[in-house]
Amino acid sequence: MKKRFFVVSLFMIMILSISCGGIELKYTKKKITLQDIDYGFNVKHADLGGQIGKIAYIDEGSGDKTLLFIHGIGNYAKYFYYQIKHFMKKYRVIAIDMPGYGKSSIIPETRYSMPFHISAVRKFIKKLNLKNLVIIGHSYGGGVAVGTSYYNKKIVKNAVFIAPLGLQKFNRATIDYVKQNYQSLVAQRTKVNYNLDDFINKWHEQYITRRTKITDDFLREYLNIIYSREIDKIAGTKNKVIRTGMKNTANFQLRTMFKRMPFPVLIISGDNDKAIPMREAPQWTQENPESFWRKIAGLNPKAKYKIIKNCGHIPVIEAPDTLNEIIEKFLVNN
Repeated sequence: MKKRFFVVSLFMIMILSISCGGIELKYTKKKITLQDIDYGFNVKHADLGGQIGKIAYIDEGSGDKTLLFIHGIGNYAKYFYYQIKHFMKKYRVIAIDMPGYGKSSIIPETRYSMPFHISAVRKFIKKLNLKNLVIIGHSYGGGVAVGTSYYNKKIVKNAVFIAPLGLQKFNRATIDYVKQNYQSLVAQRTKVNYNLDDFINKWHEQYITRRTKITDDFLREYLNIIYSREIDKIAGTKNKVIRTGMKNTANFQLRTMFKRMPFPVLIISGDNDKAIPMREAPQWTQENPESFWRKIAGLNPKAKYKIIKNCGHIPVIEAPDTLNEIIEKFLVNN
């Protein structure tokens, strides 16, 4: 697989400068490790060796189809807790920690990137001899899911991409800006922020629209990851992905893969997603998510899209019941 062929992770670059005041959240500072986190399910490991190491994964339920969930950048398999709990009643459900994240091996020498993660997930699928797959990815994991689905066409029955990264074709002004400001952008986006209150505000400004007990609980857990400096391990992987992504701003192979998918595809997005579609130069304005995804779905006659109202970038925890219902209907009808 070629290393220089995937889109820039501007999801991590274009941070909004919105100020909504301090968000109130009661939390207790607690030092935890990534291995300490309770996923709510038994965690298994598949040893793929080499630069990948061990992939941690949840494997629950049984059925004629296997649902494979792929998380976003900086996240881990637990983010799909409410999807696993719902779909395990009818299907085999697997949720992985991508290499470099969560309870999977984090190898400092590994050059993590989207092509690397796609290759790793493909090897994981082969290792477990998975068939009749439905690949479901969120955000950066959505981009990984696009590549993984395309290269496994013979065993993939359907694919669901939740606010996926990688299908946006950037204008020339944006591409030029990233190229001209590469060093400063890298320095800005690879700096780890240990300020917990600042992270709370950005969490709600950029990602969460529908604040609930579920989103607050996930936020509290992530604050403990930051407080204990376990975030440094995640950042090591994330920063390598950012550097690789920004060097490849003008490449749109994921978009081409999406166009050529021969099986039913569903895109799901929140109507108030401030992360994707990304803002573009020169005004740094964002296209309306529904308008954007309508055009993307139009690139493939087998693709459809659904918009969740009053929802931001993380429907898996903002609106789990609505998201599960949408996916369930898609699976039943396809």
